[in-house]
Amino acid sequence: MVNLQLYIDGTRVDLFDFESVILVDSIQNVKDINKIFIPFTRTFSVPASENNNKLFKHFYNEHISGFDPRRKRDSVIELNHQTYKVGKIKIEGATLKNNKAYSYKVTFFGDTVDLKDILGDATLGSLTKLEELFLHDWTAANVKTYANDGIDATIDSVTYTDALIYPLVSFASRVFYDSSEESLNNLYIDTGASTHNGGVWWQDLKPAILVNVLLKAIEAEFPSIKFSDDFFSNTNSDVNNLYMWTHSNNENVADVDERGYAEVPLKMSEPSDDIDTDEVIIPLDGLSFEITGDYADTGLQEDRYVSYLISILIDNAMTGDIDVILHQDGKGEIAKRTLKPNLLFPHLAIRAADFGVEIHSGIFKVYLRSTNGYTIDIGTGAKLFITRRKSRGIFSSPDLIQGSVKLTFSDDSNSINLAQQFEPTRVMPKMKIIDFLVGLFRMFNLTAFKQDDEIVIKPLNDFYGDSNVLHDITEYVDRTQSEVSTDLPYRKIDFKYKGNKTILSRNHGDTFGKEWGADEYKGDSEVYFFGGEYEVEPPFEHMKFERLFDQNTNDETNYMVGTALDENLSKTSTDPVLFYAVNSADYPTDVNDNPIVDDLMIVESKIVDPNSNEYGEPDVVSIVDGYYIASNYQTLNNTSQSLHFFPEINEYYLGEADGNGDPFDGSTSKSLFETFYRDYIESLFRVTRRIVKLKAKLPLSFHLSFSLADDIRIFDKVYRINEIKTNFLTGVSELELLNVIERVQYRDFDDADYTDNVNSSELTIDRLIPTIDKTLNSVDGGATQRFTIPSTLDVTETKIDGLVTADTDTTIL
Repeated sequence: MVNLQLYIDGTRVDLFDFESVILVDSIQNVKDINKIFIPFTRTFSVPASENNNKLFKHFYNEHISGFDPRRKRDSVIELNHQTYKVGKIKIEGATLKNNKAYSYKVTFFGDTVDLKDILGDATLGSLTKLEELFLHDWTAANVKTYANDGIDATIDSVTYTDALIYPLVSFASRVFYDSSEESLNNLYIDTGASTHNGGVWWQDLKPAILVNVLLKAIEAEFPSIKFSDDFFSNTNSDVNNLYMWTHSNNENVADVDERGYAEVPLKMSEPSDDIDTDEVIIPLDGLSFEITGDYADTGLQEDRYVSYLISILIDNAMTGDIDVILHQDGKGEIAKRTLKPNLLFPHLAIRAADFGVEIHSGIFKVYLRSTNGYTIDIGTGAKLFITRRKSRGIFSSPDLIQGSVKLTFSDDSNSINLAQQFEPTRVMPKMKIIDFLVGLFRMFNLTAFKQDDEIVIKPLNDFYGDSNVLHDITEYVDRTQSEVSTDLPYRKIDFKYKGNKTILSRNHGDTFGKEWGADEYKGDSEVYFFGGEYEVEPPFEHMKFERLFDQNTNDETNYMVGTALDENLSKTSTDPVLFYAVNSADYPTDVNDNPIVDDLMIVESKIVDPNSNEYGEPDVVSIVDGYYIASNYQTLNNTSQSLHFFPEINEYYLGEADGNGDPFDGSTSKSLFETFYRDYIESLFRVTRRIVKLKAKLPLSFHLSFSLADDIRIFDKVYRINEIKTNFLTGVSELELLNVIERVQYRDFDDADYTDNVNSSELTIDRLIPTIDKTLNSVDGGATQRFTIPSTLDVTETKIDGLVTADTDTTIL
């Protein structure tokens, strides 16, 4: 007999001897194939005993605090005092009879539910580990360096090479190639020129971060989370050069304008002078101040109105322009003045700016702004002046009363270098961490489960393939009744990315009537299936990259670029972009032995137009040896893993299979569907698919040892587990099982494959996986008639949940 014990926070819970505790165990649900399910119980009741009242702190009485029903508690289920499931308990409510507590309602969840609870609404921008690894000055020199030699990161003694890179993907301009002359955004290099006048503008490039490192940053931010390295590891080529681009808006990395401007807040000290007797300057966080004065209208002889004028004084010599900007909460920038150096007497110290606006009450901040890398010294005597204007009647002149506030920079200094920094937490895509993980799971058809203190992540095929355990439960099955059914919930499954905003991706859809990289599965096209449509949609942008042609000669070049512009060639915000990054230095030649261009021109500064005071043509240009190619393929050929669901061509080789001139027909492609979904999805649509439902009284040894990846044998048939639902009061388990199906592939043999006799001891047919030794394949004692031997391929199937309708607490992702 199997008895159940329940513990919450180490304390044993009293149970009713008549209450059914039903635990449902499943990992995938064909009705919602995007989700990964965890073990959970149906809600059940426990008595309001003295022990349980103490444990739940009299939850039914709202006047007694102590038990927080919003938080799940650590819990363990034991069977005959042996650990069965580790997880969390959630209290659902309490029942009272005759105004007296009778029972508590609780639900148990497997411990992988922790993932959602721990991450909550945290975003990628909260991963402070990225600051530690990648914070750097955002300068032309650094961008130039990291555009061909990225930043390495070492985490837990593992080094991730090129963990941060600046790939050749522009968010602001269309990059092209024209060999007629060098120009801005033109990648053509005139090798005979001594100076250069073209290339990509450094501020148009944004960094990308390795996905593997992002997962490590999640672990660092949430120490209770530990992911396995079964899939996300340095050694897995499917992901070891997979990056997320740090594109979150239409601005560049430091959110500065084209001239490299950036704003630095000033800090205010206590008022150094009183402004009349009114309390009008109230320092708040040191970076802002509040003015509390307002209009007053109490008659002609009283104050008609009260307002304020603000000006600023810099008491040190200046070598460049400084913009002084006044911000007001809720309104943003309300005034700006530019202080210019005294070109005739540059040593003079005093520079003052009057904002020229009349203000009343509000919370304000003052910023200084200057060109990138320019050091500002405001001097120890820098002050913010506030002038109070009081008018005593409609014909009287205003009284002016002045006070001031001493100024420093936000770090309590009077000098600061305005070299801007790449701050990962500020520029990461606006996405919740849980949504990021969901996206990865949907792309690669991953599953997850808790093992010890680690969340094991594997492709679904690998999850099933890793188990070779077969449980024979024939003797425990109730033979009086069973049910065999088929359950095909969809007539079509669409695979596509959420985002296709960029110009080339959108153009692809308009031209071919199909979204870039998208696929659909409908099974046998000759059969109409009943059911609805289903979407597998990772929440990412799927960018189409461009192999450039020479606009002068129409010849193909070896440059491939990414462009994050919309169909109007305007900057656009996108969903987070994932791509593989290939270092051109790793490919000195392509598969046709053609040299791949390693050099990339980067514009470090531009010439200032004296009339408009805006930047224009390139001024300082550098050439770097090698650059990072953003690609939808893991390498520069069509046979490597791609990020497409459909076998699209590799943009680098266009219509060729591998750059060898042969047409590309998709047969060599490793699309996401082909690698991670085909076997799974085909099994759902197969005509021989059956779901067998039966009941069994399974022994304790089975409950304590089985895995959802194991196979089940009943008589001479083998099944895979879809779901097991066990009532521990009655001891009866309801099983949903899937028949194991082999997909047969046929092949022909050469003459050497045949012999004249069959040795019966060497001709073997295994009850699970039929195999025939190809060298022993003639029949009838020496007959020479040849025939085709079928070789079988064991196809990994998935579990199908045809019964449970689960809420969000029963899923990991």
